[in-house]
Amino acid sequence: MLRLGSCFRQFHSLHPSIAPPGCRRQPVAWTIASIQQSQPLIICKSSYKVQIHNRLLKQRSVSPLAHTSPSKYSRLDNKMRDLVNIASMGSSSTLAANASPKKPEKAANRASSTGQSVVGSTDEVYQEAIRKLNTLQSNAKTLDEIRKNRDMGAYKNIPDVIDGATRVGISVSSNILERLDELSCIHVAGTKGKGSVCAFTESILRASGFKTGFYSSPHLVEVRERIRINGQPLPKEDFAKNFFTVYNRLEATKEDYDGKMPAYFRFLTLLAFHTFLEEKVDVAIMEVGIGGEYDCTNIIRKPVVVGITSLGIDHIGVLGNTIDKIAWHKAGIIKSGRPAFTVPQPENSIQVIKERAREKEASLQVVPSLMSYGFHGDDVSLGLAGMHQYMNATLALQLAKTWVTEERPGKIDFDDDDDEPSSKHPRIADTLPVTDEVLNTGDVTEAQPFTVPKQFIKGLMSCYWPGRNQIIRRKNITYYLDGAHTPRSIKACCKWFNRKAEMDARDLEGPVAKVLIFNTTGERDEYSLLPKLVESGFHGVVFCPNIISLYSHEASADTTNHTTTTEKQMKRCEKNLEAFQHLLKQLQRDVYSSELPTAAHGDYSRIEVAQASGSLHHQTVQYTPTNVVDQPSSTCNQSGDRTLTTSQDGTGSDRFVDAKLVKLSSMTDALQWAACCKDSNLSSPSLHDPTPSNHATSANHIQVLITGSLHLVGGVIGILDPELASRPDPE
Repeated sequence: MLRLGSCFRQFHSLHPSIAPPGCRRQPVAWTIASIQQSQPLIICKSSYKVQIHNRLLKQRSVSPLAHTSPSKYSRLDNKMRDLVNIASMGSSSTLAANASPKKPEKAANRASSTGQSVVGSTDEVYQEAIRKLNTLQSNAKTLDEIRKNRDMGAYKNIPDVIDGATRVGISVSSNILERLDELSCIHVAGTKGKGSVCAFTESILRASGFKTGFYSSPHLVEVRERIRINGQPLPKEDFAKNFFTVYNRLEATKEDYDGKMPAYFRFLTLLAFHTFLEEKVDVAIMEVGIGGEYDCTNIIRKPVVVGITSLGIDHIGVLGNTIDKIAWHKAGIIKSGRPAFTVPQPENSIQVIKERAREKEASLQVVPSLMSYGFHGDDVSLGLAGMHQYMNATLALQLAKTWVTEERPGKIDFDDDDDEPSSKHPRIADTLPVTDEVLNTGDVTEAQPFTVPKQFIKGLMSCYWPGRNQIIRRKNITYYLDGAHTPRSIKACCKWFNRKAEMDARDLEGPVAKVLIFNTTGERDEYSLLPKLVESGFHGVVFCPNIISLYSHEASADTTNHTTTTEKQMKRCEKNLEAFQHLLKQLQRDVYSSELPTAAHGDYSRIEVAQASGSLHHQTVQYTPTNVVDQPSSTCNQSGDRTLTTSQDGTGSDRFVDAKLVKLSSMTDALQWAACCKDSNLSSPSLHDPTPSNHATSANHIQVLITGSLHLVGGVIGILDPELASRPDPE
């Protein structure tokens, strides 16, 4: 008898070219056809579940690409059910009836007979739903154990979601997940911009008269934002109704599944699918959570079209530490025979995407520049700010057009050639690159631009996606919010903020101060994120955890997070503070050791920033000589957090930044400190907190940048105006 692990290693040796690049122990993408050709792969006569697996293989009339299964995972006999589920899930329209150990009809009937009802007001029922949802979060200790065994955990997503779909009743026919195929899906993965691409695509199709469903993550203020119908978060009443339908069915069947309930994100994915089916949406736009190949959303078998946004280094503990490995995971959402689009990519990741598309016999095209489309000569102002949104917009145009062409042929005319060619191009003035990276299209075919229908233009211009390049204006203070959390997105964020802040300052009277509120989540490298922020010349910088307030009554169930601890978050704040301090010192040493004029002579320091084109862009940055010291105990808060400040140049010049660095215990404290009593909607800073920057307290107007984490941005929006999570700020 051959053990499964040995067989998988044997198959790996026969097919090494389709393993993730650079991964010796990463999973191998294998097909049903390949398994059938490898006769000794599974010959364990004593295992009933293996017999089921072999019978399923014989029943298959096609050989679609199956999902990946690792050797380490498949060795465990008690996980054979997951192996069967993975092996039986492909891209064809039929899947084996008994690939899941429980029949969906039985599960659904039992759930409906034991369903629990919750009595109370709409808000009370919604809050009870969120509290139950939060019990599905993995606590910090559990997550630490999962991270230690990361290779095994990722492969459970797909089979567990399939089991959940069966228990919920989404799989109501003899063919597992067949009802899910009723959804007309657009599936989008990527490191940066996937939420924006989905938002653009949803807005375009909604403006074109279609009923849309949109699933995204994370939420900013309320969980229900993750599931949107026609652009709006699911109403609390509808969320609660759908939640308890799904939850009760899962609860009623958990004894048949070792007492398990789906984890937090898996549950929300099932809830989204259930909601979209119940709402009978015309199109469901699905944003991948993490990666793609093993993401919960990847139970979608037949998407209408797939999009892959800009790639970068992120979630290295899950996806790998090279761009090639990450590209392999992201391209895992590509399905056999379905069209896929991507944007120009860094390094050689485009070749990885191309190879995965070739393996799956799917067409792949690179989107053209936004400037190449015809816009009837109209002025085009995208609803989402930032030059990096141009590439997201062109990807959304291709996804939307493909969906309309395939699902509603003839509904919209894309062959409008009445305009003169010279009048077809949009008048978008600023097309400077936002990154110094070289982006490649390889030898992948470029998609054809087209004359954009009026409905599509309306969708582009009216798109609203909060927390990304968002501005909230108050009388004496302006908040700039962006959930950037990767090196590339932080660069784009700084470019956007510096430009907008400078333009806004021209219309303000008196001195203007700049303050940064920053934090990060996970294990992100602070030294790759902070350099561009250091160069932006903030007068005050505050680091805080993702905690709304130290007072429990001010936090809602929607913001509850069991996946980390306060201690871990504060340690992360300390690391960010120390890195910022170190980088600021290093930058000042570089400035003063250069031959450029220095602050000691009363002149500006000039920093040259290389652009992708190879040209140089001169950016003026002001600094003061730094001598960072611990403040006396009178300026320390009760927790002993340090207040760090820079001494001003001996010349007494006020032309240089006097940067003050602090660490506070909550987002509310951070906002109050940054606002310096200039926002009438916020309380004054606590007497126990460090004194704000002198420059900020004396300024007529303060510009506050909040970035580093969407969780931070969401918390700030929840404090300033929760309604902004679903509607624009009326200026």
